[in-house]
Amino acid sequence: KLLTVEVRRQRVTITGPGAAAERARAIAAEIHDGVEGRFLLPELSDVWGLLRRIQGAFAVEGPATPSAFGFGFFGYFGYDTAHYVEELPYLIPPANDAPDISLSIFQGVVRYDLAAETCEIVTASASAWEPLHAKAIRALIEDCRPVLAVEAPPPVPSPARVRDSTTEAAYIRDVATALDYIAIGDIYQVQIGHE
Repeated sequence: KLLTVEVRRQRVTITGPGAAAERARAIAAEIHDGVEGRFLLPELSDVWGLLRRIQGAFAVEGPATPSAFGFGFFGYFGYDTAHYVEELPYLIPPANDAPDISLSIFQGVVRYDLAAETCEIVTASASAWEPLHAKAIRALIEDCRPVLAVEAPPPVPSPARVRDSTTEAAYIRDVATALDYIAIGDIYQVQIGHE
């Protein structure tokens, strides 16, 4: 792992041991005040601009090929990421310290094709870090096996009651905001939540 960007509400932390993480921290420091890889966003929606700047700094020039990738963010967007896209009436108090967003840039990944039952190493190279030698980890790939039996989840019970916590106008506004974020490429889908 070259670097990780974690976001908890408006607090952004960028961690990693080498030049890639230093570069991401420098990018964040250009637009936000911070100390030792920790930054405070003025607004929740500012996270998208920061992530785009980091993405742009690590984009690979030229066309991506089947054995390469153009950009290597992997991670997750938690449920509360909806607050970065739409105005919600309240935040659910966090049950733990898990970040709302956690994205990492990896030097190499294993891509597994379930249909073909094949896997391969996909790596990114740069002068900023030591090369990843595919031969050194080939044994890990040889141990890849498809997941064969996946049980269906149990049926979901009906809710005890249903009530709206937003107006139709606010819901339409939130949908329009989400579509704007989709159009510029910040997200590809979102669930506009309300109770």
